[in-house]
Amino acid sequence: MTTALRYEVVTRSGARYVGVLAPAPNAQVKVVAKDGTASTLSFLDVVSFAPIKTGFFDRIDGTLDVGGSYTKSSGVGQMTVDLDTDYRRPSYDAFTNFASTLTRDESNTITQFTLRSGYMHFREDGWIFSPFAYLARNVDLGLSFGAAAALTAGRYVERSNSSETLVAFGAGVGKEDMAAPSTTSTPSSTWRPRSSGMTIPRRLWISRCWCFQNSIVGAAYGEMQTPG
Repeated sequence: MTTALRYEVVTRSGARYVGVLAPAPNAQVKVVAKDGTASTLSFLDVVSFAPIKTGFFDRIDGTLDVGGSYTKSSGVGQMTVDLDTDYRRPSYDAFTNFASTLTRDESNTITQFTLRSGYMHFREDGWIFSPFAYLARNVDLGLSFGAAAALTAGRYVERSNSSETLVAFGAGVGKEDMAAPSTTSTPSSTWRPRSSGMTIPRRLWISRCWCFQNSIVGAAYGEMQTPG
């Protein structure tokens, strides 16, 4: 297996090798770094490959979907925009996801969206740190505007070419403005439990949040995934 493009190769021990792939004996992978240093790895020890491109714009991977519809009988038009971008380097991964829906009829225009943007830093000791922000508006659910910021940290406790387990923890803070506030007031001494899930590329972070009136605090603490 040979390539002209550089790849980041990660082994089950957490070691990372960056370089082009060169011919190697059966069941092995040879990575040649930019300075000419060659590392030969067992193919069974490799848990992931990621292409590392050279130019700034070449490193940006993403998709942009735009769609629309119009129903003449009801006079309702709708437009959707879905953007998913990712900027990858050997030590970090920056990502942004945006989805928006605009619905318009003869008397109203309703805009709903979610925006999630963040950064993942991969340390040489195996730790991963990820700050990210989340913005949303969904009037169908009574949410006029919501914003949250969080910082998570985690480390893989098991990795193979068939599965991996990451233990993570973190904390976040945010606020929600409701489109239609309830007429029933909540005593200032009462906390209401609330559960929610936040996603980052290819991973599910499980979180638990507690709401105090319109403010949110919480923690993200675990993940388990099977590649695919």
